[in-house]
Amino acid sequence: MRIIIPLGGKGSRLYPATKSVSKEFLPLVDRPIIDYAINEILNSGFQFKDIIFVAGKNKKFIQNYFEPDKSIIVNQPEPIGNGDALARTAALIGKNPAAIVFSDEVLISEPPILITMKKWFEKLQAPIIALNRIPKQKVGNYGVVEWEKTPFHQKLCRIKNIVEKPQPEKAPSNLTALGRYIITPPIFNELKKLKPLPNKEMTLTDAFLIYLKKGGRLYGYEYEGERFDCGSKIGLLKAQVRFGLAHPELNKSFRKYLKETEIGKN
Repeated sequence: MRIIIPLGGKGSRLYPATKSVSKEFLPLVDRPIIDYAINEILNSGFQFKDIIFVAGKNKKFIQNYFEPDKSIIVNQPEPIGNGDALARTAALIGKNPAAIVFSDEVLISEPPILITMKKWFEKLQAPIIALNRIPKQKVGNYGVVEWEKTPFHQKLCRIKNIVEKPQPEKAPSNLTALGRYIITPPIFNELKKLKPLPNKEMTLTDAFLIYLKKGGRLYGYEYEGERFDCGSKIGLLKAQVRFGLAHPELNKSFRKYLKETEIGKN
């Protein structure tokens, strides 16, 4: 199974920093954000050679940070959505399933969520999405799923619909897509058929919705662990504190600073 990391987003929630640096290469303590996703992937039993990066103008960051001759990079000329980015990898994936990792979602769990998702995929042989349960009033920034229980596991559900960034009062639930997916050739087929529309990006959600309308099975697994939305300013700030306190060289001095400082008291 290959791993796809789309990197073509504009990073608009982190402007102005992302006008010159791809959000995935902004520092999280002393490593770029993307490095945490790479570690998650490797700790899930995959190898670096399994990873496909989809990049546009930020291609240079991948080549500079990782070994250029070992990095598989697919070009996305224009940032017109993650659906377009994923469709461009179809020839490399062939008739196989693939995992997708959006690296601005930094996760801490044991075992890594990809291990659990892969286990359930092997049993169900159907696409699966990692889900995160959040307060209902915050669902407006995410894709929210309508779901039903399954007999397999209390954390595993069958997804009936996905609503992008709904108003909280109209959201079908408080379970949101997390940024980890395993998809199959039928999903890639729908991705390849997507057409760009004025003022609308082509998204993976579009392909899922078409797939669901055709009767496809789609599952979700509720994530248990820490999650940091490093594509947002507040999420990145929270992650800096969390990983700073866990850093082997910095944790003592950083913890001392936080105790002594007046920051956050006013």
